[in-house]
Amino acid sequence: MVKRLLFSIVGIIGIVQNSIAQSDTIKVHDLQEVEVRASAPSASFLATAPQQAFSSDKLEKINALQVSDAMKYFSGVQVKDYGGVGGLKTVSIRSLGANYTAVAYDGMTVSDYQTGQIDLGRFSLDNVAQVRLNTGGSDDIFQPARNQALSGLIQIVSQSFIPTETKRSEWKAGVKTGSWQLFNPFLSHSRALNDVFTLRCSGEYLSSKGDYPYRLDNEERRRNHSEVTNQRWEAHLTGKFGKNKTLTFKSVYFDSDRNLPGSAISGNTYAGERMKDRNIFSQINYTQYLTNRWSFQANARFDYTAMQYSHLLYPEIGSRYYQREAYLSATVLYKSSEHLSFSWANDGSYGDFKAIHKDKSLFPSRCLWLSALSGKYETPVLTLNASLLSQLEQRQHVSPYLGISLQPLNSLPVRLRAYYKNTYRLPTFADIYYPTFPNTGLKPENAHQFNAGMTFATACGERVSYLSVSADAYYNKVQNKIVAIPIGSLALWSVRNYGEVSIQGLDLSGTIHVRMPARCTLEISGNYTLQDVLNENRQRLRYTPRHFFTAFAFFKTPWCDLNYTLVYCGNRYYNETPAWDYLVRRYADQGFSINKMWQRKHYRLHLSAECLNLADLHYEVVHAYPMPGRSFRLGVKIIY
Repeated sequence: MVKRLLFSIVGIIGIVQNSIAQSDTIKVHDLQEVEVRASAPSASFLATAPQQAFSSDKLEKINALQVSDAMKYFSGVQVKDYGGVGGLKTVSIRSLGANYTAVAYDGMTVSDYQTGQIDLGRFSLDNVAQVRLNTGGSDDIFQPARNQALSGLIQIVSQSFIPTETKRSEWKAGVKTGSWQLFNPFLSHSRALNDVFTLRCSGEYLSSKGDYPYRLDNEERRRNHSEVTNQRWEAHLTGKFGKNKTLTFKSVYFDSDRNLPGSAISGNTYAGERMKDRNIFSQINYTQYLTNRWSFQANARFDYTAMQYSHLLYPEIGSRYYQREAYLSATVLYKSSEHLSFSWANDGSYGDFKAIHKDKSLFPSRCLWLSALSGKYETPVLTLNASLLSQLEQRQHVSPYLGISLQPLNSLPVRLRAYYKNTYRLPTFADIYYPTFPNTGLKPENAHQFNAGMTFATACGERVSYLSVSADAYYNKVQNKIVAIPIGSLALWSVRNYGEVSIQGLDLSGTIHVRMPARCTLEISGNYTLQDVLNENRQRLRYTPRHFFTAFAFFKTPWCDLNYTLVYCGNRYYNETPAWDYLVRRYADQGFSINKMWQRKHYRLHLSAECLNLADLHYEVVHAYPMPGRSFRLGVKIIY
């Protein structure tokens, strides 16, 4: 195909030159630029640590309403879900805990000084172009130091609008509705303000009664006091000054009112708890490519969060929490050659926290400085990545990272990879100052992470367009591990150090794309995790399954898309003692959906129908917080 294209270009040039030679009265027309593309190895194939990503079209197929729903299908990831649309949803990578997972929205991490755990239920997918997961380290050294500080990084990339001469604006509107009075409309508008700036504004509303049935003591009951109402508004301004300068500004407002149904135990028919969250943040990024060797970016962010917890049955335990953070970052990138580059990132942040209770109030603050010096050497055969991260807050700690990726044979599409990373995590304000169970003697966590694996990716003729297999063995050793456990409520926790914890496991992943007759394609992907998570007394940590498996299959036809998903989790215990009384049973959650898209000249119409928990299985992810049974969702979206 490429040879034919080149011969055609040469032939056209020859004809034009011959015509000019015969007569100088013929007008000369410049040929349009022709771009010849060839497939190149993906970034995940070359990376020194596992990388995974879902694009927007795939996110629509996996029955995902929120970012937390999509994270379930990444290898090595476990999502703690407390049930329903409004339930708390946090991510743990390789059983290190939610506090070891950073969440970055358009390049800047989202912080929570109170708990350190980011509730992924607050991020919808209607305005998301891609969700990426870096396990361990990232080979992108041109980023803020805080993005490199934790063991895993979830990157949420919002959708962008690129205006053309014929299209200067775009509208998106959609709505989803479903079981238990789910109502979720969405509206977005993008337009080019001039030749430099582009503005995108979006809004979303979500409400659900959440009164799904569940089974307790062989009786059919219904979840009550679980209503939730969320709204989210976002404005994104992008400015491009020539080819080398980019300025982006984003402001987001999130508002949530939800009732907390509490744990489902005998005698607990009404919890009476309520939580209101208000969050607003603004962030700005400036990136400039100064020369062919030097690049620079600066980031600034301000975050404000207010949370009010109330209890209708016990008003005296009500409380309010406020937190603010100011964050600045600057990163310099220097490319000494085509293969070798260095970066230096410096981040500074100041945050304060206010906890107001009936008996007392607390006003702690924290000032943190992060500095990361990184270097990367990259060729088609070898990738080396090394960094030193300095963390200064009362005391200083330096965390190294070293990663390598190697392709032993050019003729064989196999890469070997390995990395070591040290992560140092300070206790959060909630860990130390929580009023019910205060623990001012908590020690910082210090984690050592080792990984060795391989990845294989190729195409096998016309029928199999893509085939990939990867395997990674890992070992994590965590000193002074901090564990937070809810006590009868999502607002009351017990926090303590566990001493030393060892985590060893194996992640297996595989994907295949098959071209079929009648313009049909089939994509099948699966992830399996085998792990042991033991404390210093050789007891298994609570909520750590030994076996975990996810899979999905997408069958694309000229008429519609058929999609199937599966999440399997083995037996776990909600106590270190592996007794029958503490067992949280294994489950297999299946889903099915149908998608249809119509493309016309000026608009696209998307329709979707989803069935979640296809087998109507009664199960729990967290003990005493039952998950919904079979449910249905219908969605429609139009892009104009």
